[in-house]
Amino acid sequence: MAEGTPQNVGEVITELVVNSEVRGRAQTDTEVTYDDDQATGFVIVHINQGDLVFIRSHDVPQGNLQVNYKGGWTFSGWQIA
Repeated sequence: MAEGTPQNVGEVITELVVNSEVRGRAQTDTEVTYDDDQATGFVIVHINQGDLVFIRSHDVPQGNLQVNYKGGWTFSGWQIA
């Protein structure tokens, strides 16, 4: 974090990774003190049984990253036959 940047503002980037390949990104950013922000993203991707799929944060988040019973990373998928 840059010197002088308040620790209660910043951004977070999350990535959808499939078999070590980034397939999508979502970014949330707040530049107002004590502001909460969120992001939602959709990625349509074909996967097969045995593929490794996960969500990760990109680099080091700026500011405070707070996760409680109301928030956090989520992933959902649907099987389309």
